[in-house]
Amino acid sequence: MKITGVEGQVEHLELTRPYTIATGTFEAVEVVFVRVETDSGLVGAGAGSPRNHVTGEGLSGCLEALGGLRERLVGQDLGRLQGLLRHVEGAAPAAPAARAAVDMALWDLRGQEVGLPLVEVLGRAHESLPTSITIGIKETPEETEEEAREYLERGFRHLKVKTGFSPGQDLEALERIRELAGRVTEEPVRVRVDANQGYDREGLAEFIGGVESRG
Repeated sequence: MKITGVEGQVEHLELTRPYTIATGTFEAVEVVFVRVETDSGLVGAGAGSPRNHVTGEGLSGCLEALGGLRERLVGQDLGRLQGLLRHVEGAAPAAPAARAAVDMALWDLRGQEVGLPLVEVLGRAHESLPTSITIGIKETPEETEEEAREYLERGFRHLKVKTGFSPGQDLEALERIRELAGRVTEEPVRVRVDANQGYDREGLAEFIGGVESRG
């Protein structure tokens, strides 16, 4: 099965609710979707999220890298998948989002080729895995608690909470979530936090001390 085309396009995706972290508020995201076409008619799909301060590439850089990868991949045989993956890594070292999207699409094709879900192709080790859902920074701890309630009632037991504006307010929000979890479910609830570089040294020390003192 030979690759006949690699196409990328940018999609502007609106979020279902605004999402705030320490570095800003987001109401939409722009994602690069990739299609890798083959002479068998199968099409592999992948996606990447380029951001200059995260992946070191913007949308234009990502699309430019995809153009270079297209030239290198068209005509190649998917049968040498591992070699193709190494080729992709070496051909676009400064464009990890582009590489990730093409990597996904190539593996998607392999799964389709052998007629198995990709998890089986890669070697399933678990029947299921827990997933978390993220709560962005809210204006008040009460708002954080209400969103946590929504997710707990939907069955989530792993919550990722964005922090970084105010150690005191963040600690109050986490305390509210812990108390709420005890009322909503008897199952263990895991909470992780992500400050996205929002604390200075003193703020971080205050936050860590507050978490430790609360067990």
